[in-house]
Amino acid sequence: MNVNHKLAHSYIAALSCTKEGAELVQALEAVRYYHSEGRIAQLGGGSMLVTAVDAYDDDDVMGLVLLPGKKDKLTYKSADWLDNTIRGALFWKDYHSHPVVVPYVLAEWAAECIVEYSEYEPVPIQYAKPVLHSVDAMPDWMERDHRADVIMRSYIYPQVEDKLIADGKANDDDAFDQMIEHLTSTVQTMAIQDKHDGIRCEKLVVMWDKLSDLACETLSVHPTKQEIMNLRKKCGNVFYGTVGMSLDRDTEGELWQTVGELDTLLKNWDKDGTDTERLLRFYPATSSKTARFNRYAI
Repeated sequence: MNVNHKLAHSYIAALSCTKEGAELVQALEAVRYYHSEGRIAQLGGGSMLVTAVDAYDDDDVMGLVLLPGKKDKLTYKSADWLDNTIRGALFWKDYHSHPVVVPYVLAEWAAECIVEYSEYEPVPIQYAKPVLHSVDAMPDWMERDHRADVIMRSYIYPQVEDKLIADGKANDDDAFDQMIEHLTSTVQTMAIQDKHDGIRCEKLVVMWDKLSDLACETLSVHPTKQEIMNLRKKCGNVFYGTVGMSLDRDTEGELWQTVGELDTLLKNWDKDGTDTERLLRFYPATSSKTARFNRYAI
C-alpha cells in the first residue's frame, strides 16, 4: 500500500487533542498492531474489508476497516465553510460496535500492516460474496451529530462568547469550555427537534452588526455571485474611505472578517457541482431571522 504517512499523522495529531479523538486513534492503531494474523476480504474494484485479530487471546477481533474501492463512494464534508469533500472509510472497534466514518488515509494507515504482513492470504472476491448497497442519505445518528455540530458552532459559540464578554471573562478558555460542556446535551436535543420538524440545517457564514446596513442594501434573500462580489467591493471601499462610514475598531474587525469569508465563498462557488446560489440565504432584520436565531437561544 502507498500510504501518505505525513497526512495520516496530521489527522492523528488533530484527533489526539480530544478524549474521543484519542480513543479513536488508539483503536485504529490496535488494527496496525494486531496484524500478523489479520484477515483480508477482497470485495472488488480495490475495495477490501480488513480485520485485526489477537491470536493470543482466543482470536478476539481488535477492529475492522472497510476501504471503499473505485466503484464505491463514501465521503463526508469538512466542518468549515470550505465544505470540502473528504474521502472516507468505515471503522468498527469490534463486531458489536456501530461503524464510524474516518478519513480514508487513516483507514489505509490502520490497515497497512495487515495488508503487507499478514500470514493469511486475502479471501478472493468469489468467496467473499460482497453485496452492493446504495445509501441516499445520512444515517439518522450521523445527521443528528452533523446538525448538533452546526448548531453548536454557528449559533451557540457566539452566544457563549457574548455572555463571557458581558461577565468580564472574554479570554477565559476554561469558562468557555465549561459552558459548552454544560450546553452539549441541550444542543443535541435541539438537533433532534430540528430533524423532527424538518428544519433546514444552515451553517452561518458571517454575521453583521456594523455592516448590516451595507449588507441589506446589497444582498437579496438568495444572493447571486454578482451580489457577493458587489458586497466584497463595497467592503473594500469602506476600508479605503470611499464610503461615508466611520472606521472604528469594531467596524474594522467586522470588515476584515467579512472580506475573508466572502473571498472563501467566492473561491468555492459552485464547487463540486454544488448550486451555491440555491443553498445560500441572507437573513435581513426580519421576523424570519428572529425566528431562526430564537430557535437556538440559550
